[in-house]
Amino acid sequence: YYFISGLNRWNAVTVDTLLGIGLDMYLGKNYPYYPSVGLPLYESELCEPEYIRVNACKTIFRNKFEFDIEGKTLLEMMIHNGLEMTFAEYTLPDASDELLMGYTKAQLKWCNDNQRMIWSYFKKQNLLFSTQLQQVMRYTLDGPSSTGMPPESPGNIGTYVGWQMVRSYLKENPDVKWHELAKQRIDSEEFLRKSNYKP
Repeated sequence: YYFISGLNRWNAVTVDTLLGIGLDMYLGKNYPYYPSVGLPLYESELCEPEYIRVNACKTIFRNKFEFDIEGKTLLEMMIHNGLEMTFAEYTLPDASDELLMGYTKAQLKWCNDNQRMIWSYFKKQNLLFSTQLQQVMRYTLDGPSSTGMPPESPGNIGTYVGWQMVRSYLKENPDVKWHELAKQRIDSEEFLRKSNYKP
């Protein structure tokens, strides 16, 4: 179903078995009324029509594989978001990595070039096993940049790293299917070890 959300940031929603697409959230990044409702630039950049299928895909994943963030570590959130990205990647095989992440080519290149530095930062700051929501959410949500990183870093780098971790896990464990992982409770430390993720 298509609907008009009144610019209330409802880009894609599910209700029972229905999928709703808020068309007024895809009027182009230069739509003049986005700033008037307080939509920051990093969000309005994603208000292009090509993001409809990406957001629809991620919304379907969230509906099918519910995840309670309360009490979860950053590592657990990264793995879960990595599985969401894997679902999007498998469902939309022709979509580029930057489209799936909502990054520009420059932002994706920055992440690819600085994976080791990002991972090192998470470890040195003892963030991987932190359950303090305000501390860890900043790395798994969209934003203008990532706290503690250079200004050219994009937001949501935790999701990016989680995606690379899931990719590594599936490569190292070819008998395991991603949807099997999504359905089960994952031991994040064991997952990290079995992924052999080494940026």
